[in-house]
Amino acid sequence: MKRKIYIPVILVLVAGAIFSYLFYRHQTRCALYPVRFGCSENLNFLPALASHSGAFEENCLQVKLSPYDTGKQALRGLIDDDVDICVVGLGPFAYEAIKNDSLRIVASIATFYDLYTLIARKDHGLLEPTDLKRHKIGTTSGSSIHYFLDHYLLEYRIPEDSVEIIFQPASELVESFVDGDLDAICLRDPYIGQAEKELNGKVIRFESVDLPANTLNVVTTERYIKLHPEVVENFVQALVDAEDDYLTKSSDFGEFIQSLNMEKANAWTDPNTRLHVSLEQNLILELENVTRWLIRHDMLKTQVVPDYREFIDTTFLSHSNPAAVTIIR
Repeated sequence: MKRKIYIPVILVLVAGAIFSYLFYRHQTRCALYPVRFGCSENLNFLPALASHSGAFEENCLQVKLSPYDTGKQALRGLIDDDVDICVVGLGPFAYEAIKNDSLRIVASIATFYDLYTLIARKDHGLLEPTDLKRHKIGTTSGSSIHYFLDHYLLEYRIPEDSVEIIFQPASELVESFVDGDLDAICLRDPYIGQAEKELNGKVIRFESVDLPANTLNVVTTERYIKLHPEVVENFVQALVDAEDDYLTKSSDFGEFIQSLNMEKANAWTDPNTRLHVSLEQNLILELENVTRWLIRHDMLKTQVVPDYREFIDTTFLSHSNPAAVTIIR
């Protein structure tokens, strides 16, 4: 009789011990580490999904978003130690990497084939791209948008000295365009949409052409990697997990995607947008091309294109998803 009583008691004690061990292990493993993350809110696709799906928390991270208007500003936040990790496009990274060799790309998270748009004022007589000659075009200096604009002019054989390019911050460009001080602007949404809304039919979107794509990259510093390698590893893993979640359970995120602003929501189905955590060989070629462009426009003091393999750390993505790394060392 006593034996029958002992058995349930023993089972309860064993179950309690197992539960306590697993709870303690979970608590120990998932003590959330704070990460300051800088990104343009309008281009925060996979990180936003990682936050929504719980991928950051599952990888022991407490990610605090510091929103910036542009990736260029987010990168400046990283350099100034306002954030630990940021997302930035090709132009700003190439520009700053020449001056700061501690910057490191640990993953690419998206490639856009039509991110930037050039719009012009019809009431200023601009109806097609060739009408841009002898007019003022506004954009942001040394940015991926500036790089796009330069190639756009080349595509339509418009000499750069035949137009006047005005450099201003994105928000000021919209104001100048609406006020009539600029004839055209080259930007991305939501700025383009804002200008179109305010001018209500007075503008025209010029057709996009097959121009260089822009890749968004997750960037941190060599120092941060040395101090917190496990944090960077978990951050990259969370992005991979978020991508996997969406690919395998896309129907679960429909409501979340529709809750985003229109630009974000469209990105998931836009054939001109590729959302993928990767480090591909083409990234190096793209950075080299941007750097040559910066040198040609006297935006850099050097004439030497760096070896961008030294600025890309494949360690973490190689652990999370080796097949996504195609960079040749």
